[in-house]
Amino acid sequence: MIEEIKESIWKVVTDKVGPTVTVIGGTHGNELTGIEVVKKLKAQFGAGEIKLSSGTVFLMLGNLKAMEINQRWSGDHRDLNRQFYNERIESEPDGTYEDSRMREMLPILKESDISLDIHSANKPCEPFLCSASSAKHDLVTRWFKAKKIVTDPNYVLGGQAVATDEYVDLQGGVGVCYETGLATDTSRIDEVIVDILNVLRDQGMINDGVVLPDITQNETYELVEAIVLTEDGFEYKIEGGSFTPFVAGEIVGIHGDGKEIKPDFDGVIIFPKPKDHWVSGLPIGYLAKII
Repeated sequence: MIEEIKESIWKVVTDKVGPTVTVIGGTHGNELTGIEVVKKLKAQFGAGEIKLSSGTVFLMLGNLKAMEINQRWSGDHRDLNRQFYNERIESEPDGTYEDSRMREMLPILKESDISLDIHSANKPCEPFLCSASSAKHDLVTRWFKAKKIVTDPNYVLGGQAVATDEYVDLQGGVGVCYETGLATDTSRIDEVIVDILNVLRDQGMINDGVVLPDITQNETYELVEAIVLTEDGFEYKIEGGSFTPFVAGEIVGIHGDGKEIKPDFDGVIIFPKPKDHWVSGLPIGYLAKII
């Protein structure tokens, strides 16, 4: 049975006890693959094309207002995927849409054993996963075809746990973010659905006789440093999308005051933002190293 329990949040439930898995798309409103994945899964569960044999699946579309305008956020550069931190959760609502939507999503994420938040990037890149590095996370990430995992044990991304996957981790579950490629590229929708269904099959939630594929082998990268934009500006000296490489001693970029970003390790750039997403005081990219 599938029912809409809040606006664009659907619950698929069975009578048999099992894990709770949440699939999210549209946390950023211009990232089309996740939006279409959730819509297609909702239609398939609703039509009985996919039958759940145990447990519960939640399907969620995240930032509905941002989706309406095909933008990352709905206004004021408020990122829904940076709202899931204790101070924000425990504070009074601030009247913004992203704060309100976070509070609607929160109870579902809190009870999720696994969350799969489907994202994509604003610059071309190969698909990759963002996930903590642990045995229980490996049991989930192994079913996705991405060959690279980015881990952030020191919370370089937000200074603390701020994203959906990090919040679920703190509740004792397994949170995973899947970056499927370029935001406008929807060619992987069916592939991502297959990967999600394989997670459900592996959890014993779907028993349709499909044989699970060989397990994906991953390379793991750890976030080391954020590049934070200052009012003086910044210029990248190495251009490209996520996993653009650099070598120790190479100048990655220069702040407007002349300060160089020159890492002392070989690594890659992760999440370089296009200039129209740059906001003074916020990160515009990250540096990572392979581990």
